[in-house]
Formats: sequence, C-alpha cells, structure tokens
Amino acid sequence: MKPTEKTDDDESKCSMQTKQLRINNINRVYDYCLNNVICRRTQLLEYFGELFPSSECKRIMSTECDNCRQVYKTSSIDCTRISIEILKLVSNLNQTNLTLPYIIDILRGVNNKTIRDAGHHRLHAFNSCHQLTRLDLERLISRLIIDGYLKQEFIDQQPSSITAYLRPGINAVQLTSSNSQRSGNTTKIQIELIIRIEQVNNNNNNNNNNTDEERSNSKQKSIEQINEQCFIELKKELKIIFGTSSYSNVIAEQTIKELVKLMPRSKEKMIKNVHGITEELYKQHDFNRLLRILQRFGSQRDEIKRKDSIQNSSDSEHEIDFSLDFTDRSIYGKKRPMASVITTTITKRKRGHGSSF
Repeated sequence: MKPTEKTDDDESKCSMQTKQLRINNINRVYDYCLNNVICRRTQLLEYFGELFPSSECKRIMSTECDNCRQVYKTSSIDCTRISIEILKLVSNLNQTNLTLPYIIDILRGVNNKTIRDAGHHRLHAFNSCHQLTRLDLERLISRLIIDGYLKQEFIDQQPSSITAYLRPGINAVQLTSSNSQRSGNTTKIQIELIIRIEQVNNNNNNNNNNTDEERSNSKQKSIEQINEQCFIELKKELKIIFGTSSYSNVIAEQTIKELVKLMPRSKEKMIKNVHGITEELYKQHDFNRLLRILQRFGSQRDEIKRKDSIQNSSDSEHEIDFSLDFTDRSIYGKKRPMASVITTTITKRKRGHGSSF
C-alpha cells in the first residue's frame, strides 16, 4: 500500500468529523438566532476570536443591532442546578426518543394529554424550570448542546423527514460529577445565562403599567400553551386518520401551524382561510375530526380573551379622561361633552383658579 493511499476507515472517520463540524456550526447559528440579549456584532466577532464591546454597537444609533436597540435590563443567573436537572431528565429518558420541544414542555410543566398519557407529569423534573421563559430555557439547552453536555441525534423517519432527539453529551458526566457533594473537586463547573428581567421604563410609568404588562404576559403565556396543546393534538389525530401512511405527504407542517393560528370554527372557514385545505381533502380524510379539536381549543382561547377584555373594561372605568368628546352626544341638535368629562374639567378649574360656575 502506498503511503498516500487512504483506507475506508480513514475516509469514514474524516466523513464523520466533517459531519460533526457542520452540526456544531448549525448549533452555533441556532444559538445566535435565539440569543435576544447579547449584541449581535459581539457574538459574530467572538466566533472569529475577536473582542467587540457592545458599547461600540450602541455608539451609532442608526446602525445598532436589534438586541442593542432593545431597552431592557438584564441579569446573569446561575443555571447550574437547572442544567443538572435537565441532564438527569435526558439521561433517565434516554431510551425514549424525546425532542427538544417535548423536553421543554416537561420542564415548564405543560400539562397536556401527551405528557399525561406518558406519565411524564409525575417526573421530578416536571415544572422544575417554570421560572424561565420558554425562549430562555431553549437558549440554555442550546448552550448545553454547544458545550457538549447534551447532543442531538438525527434520525431519518422517512426519506423527506429527519427528527432530532436529545441525548447526553460527551461532557455530561463532567458537569454532574464536578457538582456532586461526594466529589473531591474544588473547582466546580458553573453555568450562567444572561436573561432579560424587565423593560427599562424611560417614561417613568407607575406600578399600574407594570401590572398591565404582567397580566398581558400571563394572557400570552396561556394562549401559547393552548396553541401548543392544539398543535400536538392535531398531529396526533392526523396520525390516527392516516394510519400507516404519512400525513406529511398530504398536509404540510405549515398548514397545521396555520390551523392553530386561525383556529377556524366551521368547515367553510377552514377551507376558505387555510392554505392547503380543500373541499376534496376535507371529505376524503374526514377533517371534521380536526375541526372538533379546533373548536374545543378555540373556545378556550376565546374565554381567555373574553376575561381579559372584561378586566380591561373594568380598569378603564376608573380612568379619568381629560379630553373632550363631541362626537356622539347631542341635545336638540347641539353637541356637548360627556358629563364625566365636564365634572372633571370643573373640578380642575376650581382647584387651579379658585373660581366657580
């Protein structure tokens, strides 16, 4: 054999290394897209080994990146304990093929039918990371993948579909052992994550605005959970409808997402408003079963919006409007301001000038 010749094992090893390098690059791009805190330029130049302070990005307002443009307070939190809990969860369920979104659902305590049927709502890790937003938790797991504590295994489900499952990474043991009480190591691995904690209030708004923001966030979180559960149940129902055949050849993933977004309550609206749903498909595959799911989750979403609307209406009754409205009120053809507005105006004049009417 000539020295320049390569064996099949060498080529296979080189191919695996190239594949892993590409996967690592994809993970870094994914982490870059998720990161809504650190300056974009800082992240990009760090990849090439250069340092770039975010203050330089903020120096010219017209060219600053989206993260630097946001006016948020940030905080660095210790996520070591949470990271170990995530590693334990993935290790314990390693024999079960679980995707990243499903792991996040368990950690954030999403109590949907799929998780209950699998008994995963009884796990110790269930709802253990509720203090983190879904995005921050996804960012944390992304960092664990990049640092080798976790990895994703890509499996071909069918010729046109590849699914990524979470597995323990090559450095998983280092993290758990270094922070073990039995470990004699004096140096412990610490994992930190920079997150947004609140928006800086440049207008010095009062606490009522903070309460409104909290209520809005709570409403949005509830709607997101309903959407997630609806999406899961639609896909599960499609698997039942199509049986051994793949439903993805008939109805695209984007069509399912559009169904969740619009949640049509009738056959007519589903066919008219959702791209990819036709009269023929509806009849052929009994999509009335999907419609019943959409109606159920749609009513839950409507109830959340209705309660929020009532709360907003209640709050507005206590607000004082100092403007004059001459649009819809008239007596004998003469327009006049609202009575409550007149009272407010009179009160302010009495206090301000000491005069009376």
